[in-house]
Amino acid sequence: MAVNPIGTTKGVPGSTGTALASTGLPSFPVEDFLASDTEIELIEMTWSAGNEVARYDLYKNQIRIRSDISRPYSLPSEVGTWEFKVKGLNLHGAVYTRPDEGSAQDSTVPPSVITDFMASDNLTEEIQFTFSLAAQASYYSLYKDDILISNSITSGDILSFVPGTYSFYVVAHNSLGSVPCDPHDQGTAVVRLDEPAYISDFSASDDQFNQVTVTFSLAANATSYNLYKGDVLFAEDIVSGQAFEVIGPNTSSYYVDAINKDENTISNSDTGTAVSFLPGEVTIDYNSYTWEGVGEDTVTITNGVGVFTPPVGVVSVNVCIAGGGGSGGNGFSSGSAAGGSGGGGGAGSVSGILTVVPFEATPLTVGAGGIANLVNGGNGYEGETSSILAISASGGKGGTAWPSDPSGNGVGGPGGSGGGAGGNGSQAFGPSQPGIAFSGCGGSHAGGPGVGSHSCADCGIGGGGGAGGFGDGGSGSAGAAPGTVPGISGGSGGSGEYLGGPLAGGNGRVKITWG
Repeated sequence: MAVNPIGTTKGVPGSTGTALASTGLPSFPVEDFLASDTEIELIEMTWSAGNEVARYDLYKNQIRIRSDISRPYSLPSEVGTWEFKVKGLNLHGAVYTRPDEGSAQDSTVPPSVITDFMASDNLTEEIQFTFSLAAQASYYSLYKDDILISNSITSGDILSFVPGTYSFYVVAHNSLGSVPCDPHDQGTAVVRLDEPAYISDFSASDDQFNQVTVTFSLAANATSYNLYKGDVLFAEDIVSGQAFEVIGPNTSSYYVDAINKDENTISNSDTGTAVSFLPGEVTIDYNSYTWEGVGEDTVTITNGVGVFTPPVGVVSVNVCIAGGGGSGGNGFSSGSAAGGSGGGGGAGSVSGILTVVPFEATPLTVGAGGIANLVNGGNGYEGETSSILAISASGGKGGTAWPSDPSGNGVGGPGGSGGGAGGNGSQAFGPSQPGIAFSGCGGSHAGGPGVGSHSCADCGIGGGGGAGGFGDGGSGSAGAAPGTVPGISGGSGGSGEYLGGPLAGGNGRVKITWG
């Protein structure tokens, strides 16, 4: 409470501050002071607020009759007419309003009956009283359990009481009589509640699409919870697990205020993030695809031709892509001699970042592996190129059949886009070469193994297939036994003789990630 010789000012409970001295004389409009002439046994006075006024005093016929009055002011009065004025003052001096005559009229009938008197039921250690004004009433008195407790009650007044329930009624008075309200009303002053317990496990979610979800344990003595974003009230009367719209990208600090009618307790704070899109991933093969996150329903693919449709908010994606692996050569067999063929080259991976448009179809192709050549002594075939927009990856080359080098061995095919080359084949009894390994955005993969030896003097030995961007190369074969199936984008191994028959190269792959 601020105090000086002129008056006192009550501050906000629990607040601190500094009372500043006035810097000059008070000032306020002195010409608009009015005293009423028509009220019954009452004079109402109004005036405009002033600057640097510490207190208002009321004068009646040049005599001060009230100090430190509020604006406007009601003065119960006997019947008559008087001159009134108000003085505004501070430590530097005082200023008077112009005087005005005010009159209180005589009652012509007793006051009317008040029919809407109400006493509150939900205030802490207090009760508020409301009622309509009675016709020709000059003042009102309040009774509690039939005992007079106030002769100056006005509608809206709040009085303090020990917690409990009481019976109240108000009486309207003038010079011709006193009339109790009808009906009476009970009012209850409730017990003050303890402050809510502290919430220590408040949590705000991360990386949800255009929203933040908050969770927290319920606090003892709390009746409701308000959510704050930063230090600004964000939502009232919330529940744990509730989600709130927050347009991403956004990172903010949140906390809840556990409240009851009397007290409040602030929880721990936590940072929550909202994103403008959710993360996802699709791995697209020649006739199918798999997904993670929000990748479902973003791809169509048939026989290597398809589209990717970015979901909401996605404007940039990371791409890892590989073409089809080359097929191995088909070993030559003449009945009296045979030579092993080379393995197919693997299709290496290529990576990049693409700009895309949400919901706009983006065309792509997944290259097929080189087909198997079933012709005796035939060379392997090259795998097809995979592509999406400006990013493409070539397929691996096919291995050649015997005798394609001076020593009579089939030569492995080169890798596509840096993929592992296929190994060279070999004549009978000698080992063939393995395919070359490869590492890239699709992982590290091994070349297919060659074959150490073969017991058949007239049987060749095929070289291993080269590694691709997403899979190992297939193994070479000896004689009529086939090699192993190559992995995605890997080259197939060469065959020892056409009776075994080479395998096709592995199909390509396109992998797209975002978020």
